[in-house]
Amino acid sequence: MGEAVIPSVLTTPQPTAAFGQSGVSIWVRCHDAAVAPVGGVDYPRSYAEFRSWFSDDDACLDYLDWLRWREAWRCPACGAGLGWPLSNGRRECSSCGRQTSTTARTIFHRTRTPLTVWFAAAWHMTSQKQGISALGLQRVLGLGSYQTAWAMLHRFRVAMVRPGRERLSGRVEVDESYVGGNEEGATGRETETKARVAIAVEFDEPKGIGRIRLQHVLDVSGASLIPFVQAAVEPGSTVRTDGWQAYWTLSEHGYVHDRVVMRRGKDPAHVVLPNVHLVASLLKRWLLGTHQGAVQVTHLQAYLNEFTFRFNRRRSRARGLLFYRLLEQAAVAEPITYRQLLVTPGAKRRRYAAPPGERRNPSTWPYRPPSDRGVAQPDPDGYPTLSERGREIVALRWRRRGCIWVNPEGVPKSTIAVDSGAVHRQRLGIDGPSGAAACRPFR
Repeated sequence: MGEAVIPSVLTTPQPTAAFGQSGVSIWVRCHDAAVAPVGGVDYPRSYAEFRSWFSDDDACLDYLDWLRWREAWRCPACGAGLGWPLSNGRRECSSCGRQTSTTARTIFHRTRTPLTVWFAAAWHMTSQKQGISALGLQRVLGLGSYQTAWAMLHRFRVAMVRPGRERLSGRVEVDESYVGGNEEGATGRETETKARVAIAVEFDEPKGIGRIRLQHVLDVSGASLIPFVQAAVEPGSTVRTDGWQAYWTLSEHGYVHDRVVMRRGKDPAHVVLPNVHLVASLLKRWLLGTHQGAVQVTHLQAYLNEFTFRFNRRRSRARGLLFYRLLEQAAVAEPITYRQLLVTPGAKRRRYAAPPGERRNPSTWPYRPPSDRGVAQPDPDGYPTLSERGREIVALRWRRRGCIWVNPEGVPKSTIAVDSGAVHRQRLGIDGPSGAAACRPFR
């Protein structure tokens, strides 16, 4: 039989099954970058297909390997494209000899959570229209820690922002909104407790809403809003805003400024800028519904990223395609630690000062540490009725005070030896020397 030749580029992606030495099937996907992903080939179309595709960590690792290096494997150190796989799952570069794993320099970097759990979290996060909260994910996957579920979702939210993504173009509405509930005594753009969110919405000709961009800003001055517009909207586009003075210099930055002064007209704001207000309403409803409004200001931008990711892909009928896009961006996102996710980590453990005065033992404890610490002491008299467990507790407390307790025969109950910086407890007659001479002071 002749060898099967698989072309490097096909007009239609075709899965090809190959078998390794262990007899386990390995799916090799031939993909053309110009062809859109195909359901059932590039991503699972249903939960049943998801379960059959990613039954173990090896299958998940193979899928990540394909997403990360579709064209050819490249060494992250020297950029060479020649290497070989190792038995530990890594690849060794033939040029510099560096070993690289598939999860290195991704959001899965040095994770102790199985990849099957990560993939299940990504599926539940993208398969539901309104998403899933950390508490809901913890209940569905049976995770023992809420922090684990929250950190997994937050890392996916960080990866949802694709580097170098295209800016909005054409006709774009720009305005601000406020997140944080009702505030008494606040008028206009004044606020003390709410978070400010800048919103840019693209018109979808002839009607409708296209893509959106959201960003948490500290204030509504020109120093905060103009950079947001520059990062979200392509120069030369028509930007429609209200009469707020922070937008007055948009024309100086290469934009066609369509300024509408609200005080001169009779129409309310949601009529003049309907798309922005619709997006703001959907955002607040999502925060209150899925997350019950329990979103801290320091993490608001991550939730805005998730809402943008969902809104811009709302017309995708294949929910598996969202799963595919999320893992595609997670495979190239930079790693982030749990402490970096916290933004404002808590203070370190405090070291309390010792109480003033002489430290004494409680009156309920009848034994006193001897003056010559570290020297073997006889069994205390007057307490012959102590049980064996009670005598062990007494010996343990004496050892904590720097003493070694011996029984009436002069044989140590147990010894503590300091060896190579480690403290080892040696049981007599098993693996340690016997006799009071073998005792060492407890440090």
